[in-house]
Amino acid sequence: MKLWYQSMSRQKAWGSYNKVLRQILDEVKDEGTEIEVHGITKVGGLADQYRYLEYLETGEVMENVQIAMKRGFDAFLIGNIGDPGIRECREIANIPVLGLCENALHLACMMGANFSLVTINEKFTPRIVENVYRYGLRDRFAAVNRMQLDRLTDLGSAFEPGPAQDRVVAQFNAAAKKNTDAGAEIVIAA
Repeated sequence: MKLWYQSMSRQKAWGSYNKVLRQILDEVKDEGTEIEVHGITKVGGLADQYRYLEYLETGEVMENVQIAMKRGFDAFLIGNIGDPGIRECREIANIPVLGLCENALHLACMMGANFSLVTINEKFTPRIVENVYRYGLRDRFAAVNRMQLDRLTDLGSAFEPGPAQDRVVAQFNAAAKKNTDAGAEIVIAA
């Protein structure tokens, strides 16, 4: 099986993010499965302009799904919790197009009666909650709490051991605790 993993990061940015992503993918893939990771290489907005950034990058995602089909990939994986371009890519693709958010939400529904989200910051949160509603899972949605990362790029340094990682993990755990206190059975890192 040959999978195209469409990351929304730039391959030379984000500190050790791409190295950690590659390790995770290599650990979970089946033997004989090949996963190519591709980032965004063209236009982009600022990392705190989430809807604008998604708009700009969706065009490249759509171009990449066409490249993946021409190169014989078996599926196209959108590796971003916002599922940017998922509907558009499905419209033009003849291979499965899977989104991280949609799959995480449905898997959570198989694991528990309800789920919750831990998001990055206030500006990022509404976009992800809209996905919950779009996918018809409002009734299974128990809670959402957010971390306090003002800029998405602040996550880059958290992929290495040290104070930045400790701070991000502590924020995630605090938000996850609020979700479970609200009755959530499953917590999704969004």
